[in-house]
Amino acid sequence: MRGGAEGRIELECECRKSRLICTVSDGGTPMPEHRLPDRELAAIDVARQDLPEGGFGWFLIRELVEELSYARQDGKNIVRFGLGLGRPASEA
Repeated sequence: MRGGAEGRIELECECRKSRLICTVSDGGTPMPEHRLPDRELAAIDVARQDLPEGGFGWFLIRELVEELSYARQDGKNIVRFGLGLGRPASEA
């Protein structure tokens, strides 16, 4: 949850043949502009407090997942991502 507030975080995982789909939701502050940060790596030549939302974390997440989405629904942040299970295509 963003902003240091306490609250409930929910995690739901679904295992498919070739992918693990995870959905994380919380009631925290919405993402800036109600969207995920851009794909580019954040500039690091700024003061720590001036680093943008996401810093290196979102860059790394985007590099590791096969799908990624964000939505704000009913006062909740919902992030969904898919991780490949590394199985050969014949087993997918």
